[in-house]
Amino acid sequence: MLYETYENRVRKVASALKYVSRHRIRFIIGVLVVFSLMFGYGFSKGTLYQVSIPDSIVYGESLEMRSKAFFSRVEYAYRLQGEDAWITEQPSSAGTYQVRITTKQLFGSRNHTIMTFRIEPKAVEISFTSSSIVFGDAPSLNIDLREGDHIEQIDFSYEDASLQQTNVTVSSIIVHNAHGQDVTNSYLFNSPEQMMTFIPRSITVRLIDLRHIYDGEIFTANDIEITSGSLPTNHLIEVEATGSILSVGQVTNTISKVTIWDGDLNVTGNYQIELMDSTLEVLARPLTIETGSAQKVYDGYALLKPSFDIVEGTLATGDTIHLVDYPAIVDVGIVENVLDFQIINHDGVDVTDAYVLDSNIGTLEILPCQITLRTMDSEKVYDGLPLSNANYEVTEGSLISGHTLSIIDHEYRLEAGVSSNVLLFAIHDQAGFDVTGNYLMDHHHGTLTVTQRPLTVETLSAQKMYDGTPLDRQEITITAGTLVSNHHLLINRFPNIINVGSIVNDILFEVIDDQGYTLTHNYKLTSIYGDLTITPRPITVKPVDQIKVYDGQPLCSDDVEVTSLNQPVEGHVLFAINTGSQTDVGISDNVISMLTIWHGSEDVTANYDISYDHGWLEVLPRPLLILTSSDHKMYDGTPMFNLGYLILEGTLVDGHTVDVINHARITNVGVTDNVLDFEVLDALGQNQTANYTLDLQYGSLEVTPRPITLKAVDQSKIYDGTPLTSDEIEVV
Repeated sequence: MLYETYENRVRKVASALKYVSRHRIRFIIGVLVVFSLMFGYGFSKGTLYQVSIPDSIVYGESLEMRSKAFFSRVEYAYRLQGEDAWITEQPSSAGTYQVRITTKQLFGSRNHTIMTFRIEPKAVEISFTSSSIVFGDAPSLNIDLREGDHIEQIDFSYEDASLQQTNVTVSSIIVHNAHGQDVTNSYLFNSPEQMMTFIPRSITVRLIDLRHIYDGEIFTANDIEITSGSLPTNHLIEVEATGSILSVGQVTNTISKVTIWDGDLNVTGNYQIELMDSTLEVLARPLTIETGSAQKVYDGYALLKPSFDIVEGTLATGDTIHLVDYPAIVDVGIVENVLDFQIINHDGVDVTDAYVLDSNIGTLEILPCQITLRTMDSEKVYDGLPLSNANYEVTEGSLISGHTLSIIDHEYRLEAGVSSNVLLFAIHDQAGFDVTGNYLMDHHHGTLTVTQRPLTVETLSAQKMYDGTPLDRQEITITAGTLVSNHHLLINRFPNIINVGSIVNDILFEVIDDQGYTLTHNYKLTSIYGDLTITPRPITVKPVDQIKVYDGQPLCSDDVEVTSLNQPVEGHVLFAINTGSQTDVGISDNVISMLTIWHGSEDVTANYDISYDHGWLEVLPRPLLILTSSDHKMYDGTPMFNLGYLILEGTLVDGHTVDVINHARITNVGVTDNVLDFEVLDALGQNQTANYTLDLQYGSLEVTPRPITLKAVDQSKIYDGTPLTSDEIEVV
């Protein structure tokens, strides 16, 4: 087995070698072709061909690079000639550039080819769109720029801007592209001269209103504002004004001359100028003066202080201030030390009106002479008469020599309470003038005390059975103490009770005099209160007895009646819920399960002591008078019966029916009562006969004889010697 396997393998190898030997020329040619292709691919990979690079383009034109390479992708990089760094973004600005074309060779090496091209500046002709402009405005131009570029800055040069007509050229121009880069060098601008006519520039010049604080010098000003129109930024305006003022007040400031300069060039002639006046105002000079202060205790002599200081602001150079008048004070009090001033300038002229004088005014104060007085105490029980005490003593201080003290009024206490024993004093000098206001009297007041008059009062009690009306008792008695003569007790409010319960008879009263004035607060009242009591009203209540003929419905009733001697209060209504119910024939109790008594919307049940009795509910049988039907027939040998009937009186309850459960019958000739036995069924098929009284009247059932004719049946025979006889008959 192993040998056979080996032999098969050797045969396959020999067969393969024989095939190769037979086709060896073809194999050699194929290998040579493969090696040639591989050598050609390695030698030519990355070689450029069909390269198209423009030598130059004009700024704004599209830069198109075309080239191909064997078995490689082509990459481009650019740089400005003379620089080192390469970038992949195509240049767009004017200049000389190099392009590096890169391809990949065998084994990853790179082949670089560098070529040079130029972007030439774009020639642009600048033209003016108009031969006249408003003086100071920039002329408008026609300039053909590359899309996305714009003029960032432009300057013009005028041959003589002071003339109404002069030559103008573009002196400088800066252009930026859409990315904000300066691309001015990418253009060659040609700007011819243009004769330009100036339209006068309209402006309104107004002197500014100015204010100046008085300083003793003449005030002038030529500050201006342009209220309409504008000056170019390189123009300067100069004005001369005529207004001047020295003292406080206002004057008109008028422009007398205007000159406008462009550098050293007077260009006023190219302006149309409207002039407006202003106001110069000198304001009063603020000056704060602080006057002196002084103080003393009253002694009968005058107090004055004619001194001052300037604490804020200054006098104008050459001005001086002088004191003209000053105040004085004799009696107790405080006055402002207002001084009267005059300000004189170096020429001796009164310039006080040129100042705003603000004063920190001092004071002149005379303090009162202090003395201390003490009044005496008094006390009594209230009796309706006034209490007073005019005794006093001076405990501290003294009067000025020659002054006297007297009582001009005093307090008194009439009603209960405590008050100060205030005495009103007056002080007079030697001449009899009242100088009380110059003293500070410290009063230590005694007290006037009237104590409350003790009085004990008792209210009476009352009681009744509840009847729905209020219970009160308006009676009070004095059990201890007495009232002052002509005083009385007046009841203001008294309690009452309507419903069952008990309350305190706390009568509210007051003490009044004959004139009706309330004097209760003068009494110390002790009250002893009685009671007001209402007891429950006893009643007996039972359901009203009810009776009806059976009708298939429950007999219920919530009607009640009061059977006791005591009846509910008039106007009170009883509402009851009873638990009894009777449907079938019979009698049962009706019991009150809940009872309330109402007065309108008020539940007054709690005011009653309620006893309960039972009532009864009775259902009587329902009477029916039934007549059974009559019938008759001629005898036929079969039973005869008739189930018919007629209700002569009474009715069945709705849904009830009468069924015949037994009946009479007759077969033979004769007469008998048509006796039927009934039962009454409801809609559910239940027997309700017991709830009815059935009164029956019977009809009759009659069977009459049957009439027939009989004859002997004819017989015949041939004579045989025997008698011919026959018992046969027939009905004819």
